[in-house]
Amino acid sequence: MNEERRATLTIGLWFLSAIVLAALFISAAAQGNLTSSHTELATILLILATGGTFAIWRMKDLQMTEEKTKRRRLDNLLHDLSDDELTELKNRLVGDDARLGSITNYLGDDGEIKQQR
Repeated sequence: MNEERRATLTIGLWFLSAIVLAALFISAAAQGNLTSSHTELATILLILATGGTFAIWRMKDLQMTEEKTKRRRLDNLLHDLSDDELTELKNRLVGDDARLGSITNYLGDDGEIKQQR
């Protein structure tokens, strides 16, 4: 989820919260009395909106962690391959397609993974 989408969700969450709060206080004004239940509902709504905002923006960290985990798993898998398996993988990736030639830049002549810097 990109930041623009998170911002849109956050704005939508707070906009809907504002509408509900406005309706809540309009109903209190129509009754001519602001009761403790109105205040409690408003407080609960604000707590939920704040929690929702933190949850929306925390998704970014969770996605980055998931991507790092996938990358680490793939690195471990490639590291555990034997020389023959790495050679076979390199040959399959190279094939006849020139587009995949850049992938072989990650593998050295001996089949070991090159360090990227």
